[in-house]
Amino acid sequence: MEELFTGVYQIDNDLSLVDDFLSQLGREAVESCDADGLDLMHHCIIAGNHGFAQRMWNRGFFTQAHVDGKLPYIHLACLLGRMPFLHSIASSRPVAEMQNLTVQGKEWIDLRLLKKTLQSVDGNSTKKLEKAYKNFSGNEEELLTALDVAAIAENANCVETIMVLCGNPKSHTLVQAVELG
Repeated sequence: MEELFTGVYQIDNDLSLVDDFLSQLGREAVESCDADGLDLMHHCIIAGNHGFAQRMWNRGFFTQAHVDGKLPYIHLACLLGRMPFLHSIASSRPVAEMQNLTVQGKEWIDLRLLKKTLQSVDGNSTKKLEKAYKNFSGNEEELLTALDVAAIAENANCVETIMVLCGNPKSHTLVQAVELG
């Protein structure tokens, strides 16, 4: 199973390897979590490996509603500014989940774990994550939607996308506010 988690960070173009992995495993194995509480979809989002994730979605994995106690995919995508994931997650989930699913302040972010994992993938994302984490410091007690996370992390494209998907296409003023910091 560890090979599959590692594969998310190594497989770039040869997605046939993903199909080989997935065909050998059942839903329980594919959707299980590692020792840090992250599953394959979390690792795909962190790695920015949308092709791997798309293969899993096409095979019916990770299509159920959000499970309480688990790091929401939509929030992680918004935190890291992973637009392809935001679009894919939004297209397979009810809009109400995007609007109503919340996380508490910055408690949901394991900065040490995310930094360690991101450093092997993208140094720029690591710096951006550290900056975003500092921006969360005034919001420890608040319940945050994916839109809140995108705005606090200053991911204007995610903010605009969520606003449009949730029925508010006139989001340019909010986007400008996020860009101005």
